[in-house]
Amino acid sequence: MSKVLETRRARRFCAAPDCDNNSESCTLSFFSFPKDPERSKKWIENSGRFDLIAKKPLDLSKNTYLCTNHFEDSNFSNIKNKKNRLTPTAVPTIFTKSGIPHLGTATNQPILDPGMENNMKKRLEKELEKALKENEILKKMNKKLKLLNAKVQRLERRSRHSAYLRRF
Repeated sequence: MSKVLETRRARRFCAAPDCDNNSESCTLSFFSFPKDPERSKKWIENSGRFDLIAKKPLDLSKNTYLCTNHFEDSNFSNIKNKKNRLTPTAVPTIFTKSGIPHLGTATNQPILDPGMENNMKKRLEKELEKALKENEILKKMNKKLKLLNAKVQRLERRSRHSAYLRRF
Protein backbone atom coordinates (compact mmCIF):
# COMPACT_ATOMS: atom_id res chain seq x y z
CA MET A 1 0.00 0.00 0.00
CA SER A 2 1.35 3.38 -0.89
CA LYS A 3 0.14 6.58 0.59
CA VAL A 4 -0.61 9.37 -1.78
CA LEU A 5 0.81 12.57 -0.37
CA GLU A 6 -1.59 15.41 -0.69
CA THR A 7 0.08 18.77 -1.18
CA ARG A 8 -1.97 21.65 0.10
CA ARG A 9 -1.40 25.21 -0.87
CA ALA A 10 -2.11 27.92 1.61
CA ARG A 11 -5.56 29.39 1.31
CA ARG A 12 -5.56 32.49 -0.86
CA PHE A 13 -7.80 35.48 -0.27
CA CYS A 14 -8.77 38.13 -2.77
CA ALA A 15 -7.26 41.48 -1.72
CA ALA A 16 -9.93 43.55 -3.46
CA PRO A 17 -12.15 45.63 -1.18
CA ASP A 18 -15.53 43.97 -0.59
CA CYS A 19 -14.50 40.71 -2.24
CA ASP A 20 -14.77 37.70 0.05
CA ASN A 21 -13.53 35.11 -2.43
CA ASN A 22 -10.92 32.67 -1.21
CA SER A 23 -9.41 29.54 -2.68
CA GLU A 24 -11.30 27.18 -0.34
CA SER A 25 -14.78 28.54 -0.93
CA CYS A 26 -14.73 28.89 -4.71
CA THR A 27 -13.11 27.51 -7.84
CA LEU A 28 -11.85 30.83 -9.17
CA SER A 29 -8.22 31.41 -10.01
CA PHE A 30 -6.17 33.79 -7.88
CA PHE A 31 -3.37 35.91 -9.32
CA SER A 32 -0.50 37.32 -7.31
CA PHE A 33 0.44 40.96 -7.72
CA PRO A 34 3.12 41.49 -10.36
CA LYS A 35 6.79 41.86 -9.41
CA ASP A 36 7.17 44.71 -11.89
CA PRO A 37 6.87 47.97 -9.85
CA GLU A 38 4.88 49.88 -12.49
CA ARG A 39 2.31 47.11 -13.05
CA SER A 40 2.09 46.49 -9.31
CA LYS A 41 1.35 50.19 -8.78
CA LYS A 42 -1.44 50.03 -11.40
CA TRP A 43 -2.96 47.00 -9.65
CA ILE A 44 -2.88 48.86 -6.31
CA GLU A 45 -4.43 52.01 -7.79
CA ASN A 46 -7.16 50.17 -9.68
CA SER A 47 -8.05 47.95 -6.75
CA GLY A 48 -8.21 50.90 -4.35
CA ARG A 49 -5.81 49.19 -1.91
CA PHE A 50 -3.65 52.26 -1.30
CA ASP A 51 -2.60 50.76 2.03
CA LEU A 52 -0.39 48.42 -0.03
CA ILE A 53 1.53 51.21 -1.77
CA ALA A 54 4.38 51.14 0.78
CA LYS A 55 5.00 47.42 0.29
CA LYS A 56 7.64 46.21 -2.11
CA PRO A 57 6.31 44.57 -5.29
CA LEU A 58 8.32 41.43 -4.53
CA ASP A 59 6.59 41.10 -1.13
CA LEU A 60 3.17 41.71 -2.69
CA SER A 61 3.81 39.06 -5.32
CA LYS A 62 4.40 36.47 -2.60
CA ASN A 63 1.15 36.78 -0.67
CA THR A 64 -1.30 39.28 -2.15
CA TYR A 65 -3.84 38.10 -4.72
CA LEU A 66 -6.80 39.19 -6.81
CA CYS A 67 -9.38 36.73 -8.10
CA THR A 68 -10.58 36.19 -11.66
CA ASN A 69 -13.64 38.39 -11.09
CA HIS A 70 -11.57 41.58 -11.26
CA PHE A 71 -10.18 41.03 -14.76
CA GLU A 72 -11.84 41.55 -18.13
CA ASP A 73 -11.91 38.63 -20.57
CA SER A 74 -9.31 40.42 -22.72
CA ASN A 75 -6.80 39.98 -19.86
CA PHE A 76 -6.82 36.19 -20.17
CA SER A 77 -4.79 34.19 -22.64
CA ASN A 78 -7.14 31.18 -22.30
CA ILE A 79 -10.65 32.64 -22.14
CA LYS A 80 -12.39 29.56 -23.52
CA ASN A 81 -10.76 27.16 -21.10
CA LYS A 82 -10.50 28.14 -17.45
CA LYS A 83 -9.50 31.81 -17.26
CA ASN A 84 -6.45 30.87 -15.27
CA ARG A 85 -3.68 32.46 -17.37
CA LEU A 86 -3.28 36.22 -17.45
CA THR A 87 -1.64 38.05 -20.33
CA PRO A 88 1.71 39.70 -19.44
CA THR A 89 0.09 43.16 -19.49
CA ALA A 90 -3.10 42.28 -17.57
CA VAL A 91 -4.43 44.93 -15.21
CA PRO A 92 -7.49 44.42 -12.97
CA THR A 93 -10.30 46.84 -13.76
CA ILE A 94 -13.54 45.42 -12.33
CA PHE A 95 -14.36 46.47 -8.76
CA THR A 96 -17.47 47.16 -6.67
CA LYS A 97 -18.98 50.52 -5.75
CA SER A 98 -17.42 50.65 -2.29
CA GLY A 99 -13.97 49.91 -3.69
CA ILE A 100 -12.79 51.87 -6.69
CA PRO A 101 -15.96 51.89 -8.81
CA HIS A 102 -14.95 50.77 -12.21
CA LEU A 103 -15.85 48.61 -15.13
CA GLY A 104 -12.75 48.43 -17.27
CA THR A 105 -11.85 51.10 -19.76
CA ALA A 106 -9.45 51.01 -22.65
CA THR A 107 -6.94 53.08 -20.64
CA ASN A 108 -7.24 50.88 -17.54
CA GLN A 109 -7.65 53.99 -15.39
CA PRO A 110 -10.02 53.90 -12.41
CA ILE A 111 -13.17 55.98 -12.61
CA LEU A 112 -13.91 57.61 -9.27
CA ASP A 113 -17.47 58.05 -8.16
CA PRO A 114 -17.86 61.63 -6.78
CA GLY A 115 -19.41 60.22 -3.58
CA MET A 116 -16.49 57.83 -3.20
CA GLU A 117 -14.02 60.66 -3.76
CA ASN A 118 -15.72 62.72 -1.02
CA ASN A 119 -15.70 59.75 1.37
CA MET A 120 -12.01 59.16 0.72
CA LYS A 121 -11.29 62.87 1.23
CA LYS A 122 -13.22 62.90 4.53
CA ARG A 123 -11.45 59.76 5.73
CA LEU A 124 -8.04 61.21 4.86
CA GLU A 125 -8.91 64.49 6.60
CA LYS A 126 -9.91 62.55 9.74
CA GLU A 127 -6.67 60.56 9.63
CA LEU A 128 -4.68 63.77 9.21
CA GLU A 129 -6.51 65.39 12.12
CA LYS A 130 -5.83 62.34 14.27
CA ALA A 131 -2.14 62.36 13.31
CA LEU A 132 -1.87 66.07 14.14
CA LYS A 133 -3.46 65.47 17.57
CA GLU A 134 -1.08 62.59 18.22
CA ASN A 135 1.81 64.82 17.16
CA GLU A 136 0.71 67.51 19.67
CA ILE A 137 0.45 64.91 22.43
CA LEU A 138 3.95 63.67 21.58
CA LYS A 139 5.30 67.23 21.69
CA LYS A 140 3.76 67.77 25.14
CA MET A 141 5.14 64.46 26.39
CA ASN A 142 8.56 65.32 25.00
CA LYS A 143 8.47 68.70 26.80
CA LYS A 144 7.52 66.98 30.09
CA LEU A 145 10.29 64.44 29.58
CA LYS A 146 12.85 67.23 29.11
CA LEU A 147 11.64 68.90 32.34
CA LEU A 148 11.91 65.60 34.21
CA ASN A 149 15.42 65.02 32.84
CA ALA A 150 16.44 68.49 33.99
CA LYS A 151 15.07 67.74 37.49
CA VAL A 152 16.95 64.43 37.61
CA GLN A 153 20.18 66.16 36.60
CA ARG A 154 19.71 68.84 39.31
CA LEU A 155 19.07 66.15 41.92
CA GLU A 156 22.14 64.20 40.80
CA ARG A 157 24.28 67.37 41.05
CA ARG A 158 22.91 68.11 44.54
CA SER A 159 23.57 64.53 45.60
CA ARG A 160 27.14 64.65 44.32
CA HIS A 161 27.67 68.05 45.97
CA SER A 162 26.26 66.78 49.29
CA ALA A 163 28.52 63.73 49.14
CA TYR A 164 31.48 66.00 48.44
CA LEU A 165 30.67 68.27 51.41
CA ARG A 166 30.32 65.27 53.77
CA ARG A 167 33.92 64.33 53.09
CA PHE A 168 35.16 67.41 54.99
